[in-house]
Amino acid sequence: MANKLPSVFITYNPKSEFERTLAFRLHTLGAVHGYKMYLPDRTIGGKKVSSESRIRIQSADYFILFSTTVLSDTVKEEIEIAWNNLHDKSRIIIIYDGDKNLTGTEHCTEIAVDSDKMTLEEITKSVLHEIHALNKTAAVPSKNPVVGIKQEDGLIGALLVAGLGLLLLGALMED
Repeated sequence: MANKLPSVFITYNPKSEFERTLAFRLHTLGAVHGYKMYLPDRTIGGKKVSSESRIRIQSADYFILFSTTVLSDTVKEEIEIAWNNLHDKSRIIIIYDGDKNLTGTEHCTEIAVDSDKMTLEEITKSVLHEIHALNKTAAVPSKNPVVGIKQEDGLIGALLVAGLGLLLLGALMED
């Protein structure tokens, strides 16, 4: 059987520039290294999860949520779809900025960051480190509970280096 990298759906609150920036950078970084990365299919002012977003969430092995602000109704609906789809709740990765603002997440993977003290590069590195650790300890990286594949350390290292490079390039281009 050929090794398959996991697929990842990354959601963010539409009105949070911080979350959107992190989501798009993680999306780009993962795609560059062969991960199947998904972002929400949203229309401006849309209040419901599109059928395309629903398909993306249901086909993803992992669901990443940035919860640094009050969640929009659309994001809440996306979480519910992921919650019903992923049998292993540790595959739902919640990233907080400072205080935890969600309840009922005991079985999820939670990552705390501090945007006041950490740069985008440090936050991204922290998130990728946690995902790497989760993949290494997970018995089954795919949604199928019978067949599992572990990540190779070399790929994750390359992913981290490339991600930091992309973040640095993005920071330079913003100036």
